[in-house]
Amino acid sequence: MPRFFAIPSFATLSFVVLSAACSTTDAGTTGDDLTSAPIPPAALLDCWVKADTSTTDAFFQVHEVLCASKAPATYPQKPERFIVEVETARHRFISGIFEDGQKSIGRLYNDDFPLTVRARLVMPKSTAYGSAFILKQALKVDALTTATAAAPLVLKSPFTLWPVEIKNTSGRRFFVTGRYTVPTKPYKVGANFSVPDDDPETFTPELFVDAEGLTELALVAPASGAIDVQVNGIAGKFDGPGTYVFDGAALTKEDAVAPPPPVDPPVPTPTCGTVGQAPCTGNVCAPAHRLEGSVCIACGSDAQTYCRDSNGNPACASGHRFDSNDSKCHVCGSDGQTYCRDTNGNPACASGHRFDSNDSKCHVCGSDGQTYCRDTNGNPSCTAGNRFDSNDSKCHVCGGDGQTYCRDASNNPICNPGHRFDTNDSKCHVCGGEGQTYCRGSNGNPVCNTGLRYDSGSGTCKR
Repeated sequence: MPRFFAIPSFATLSFVVLSAACSTTDAGTTGDDLTSAPIPPAALLDCWVKADTSTTDAFFQVHEVLCASKAPATYPQKPERFIVEVETARHRFISGIFEDGQKSIGRLYNDDFPLTVRARLVMPKSTAYGSAFILKQALKVDALTTATAAAPLVLKSPFTLWPVEIKNTSGRRFFVTGRYTVPTKPYKVGANFSVPDDDPETFTPELFVDAEGLTELALVAPASGAIDVQVNGIAGKFDGPGTYVFDGAALTKEDAVAPPPPVDPPVPTPTCGTVGQAPCTGNVCAPAHRLEGSVCIACGSDAQTYCRDSNGNPACASGHRFDSNDSKCHVCGSDGQTYCRDTNGNPACASGHRFDSNDSKCHVCGSDGQTYCRDTNGNPSCTAGNRFDSNDSKCHVCGGDGQTYCRDASNNPICNPGHRFDTNDSKCHVCGGEGQTYCRGSNGNPVCNTGLRYDSGSGTCKR
């Protein structure tokens, strides 16, 4: 009976193969391939279709599916066997089993699509992860692939490997054990393509090392964090590639040698625009310099000559003021320094300082024992918790026990909560407690703390 079909469109076949990290020998060592950097996922298998070019008649075309192992020679872990099976739309099967090199999986006709491709990778037993296991993946291919020998399908491991070296300085045999789980979705770990396929989408490495001297491994990197292990029953961890030392008491990581700091290239010496040099092109000097005669001079900082602004007027660096008396710039605004000028040209000082016209300098102000500041209305003011005293024109801390009084918004004497103003000495005193003077209620009457009463005879609070 003849085969009836339509010439199919072309699609790309693509599936990924898992590779678990382990040693290149039964002892679990990586040999000369040890590196301090993670080993990225490597290509393990290439597959492609060798198109039939012997005829242009689609009915008679017979294509060949080919696969080849591609793991690099130095890769720490390779599958020991590849099994590739293809089921056609007509429920015909082609398959191939091979260990290395290139393998013909079988031949296909144009009407064999869509396909179900099933791949198994048989991973050998290893010190780095334990027993042998099989990784599998099944997927649909809707049409003849355009993968060629020049541009094959690349089946790549999704795992990163950690090269680890263990130095044993304990002088006795040591055992390293560890068990952790990493995700493999959408790949399954199992032997058969059962229906339903309920094998797990996780892989559980079971590390077991029994050694005496130097040991090298390539471990499956966890999804995050470190690998927790036991070394002769002592808790430890591998937190990445590198060299670890077991001294019998603990497993520690050798300090990595830090690369030397980068050396900045030498800054070329300017040939124009700086102190004593001729101006640069355009008759300009470097920043913080100005032209004086035919050479550039430094300007704008303390005790230096003035610079000029964009309008040609004398200007100084921020925090400095031009003094026309000596035509120099002077640092300004802080305690004991000359005044600066605000945007209106008036004398101004830094925050927390006041301009004193008596000596034309700025002075720190507002705190206890300091001169007063001025508020936005120009009136004497002090910082919070201090009061201006007109007797000595200074600020004094106020409101606490034994301190002078503060003033409220109405300019009345007040004290801190739990204190009372005493007109006899014009000070605040702690009040309301047993043996203490009385406080005053909202109506002005003497009051004491809860559980105490006011004794008018002694003027104190008692039980």
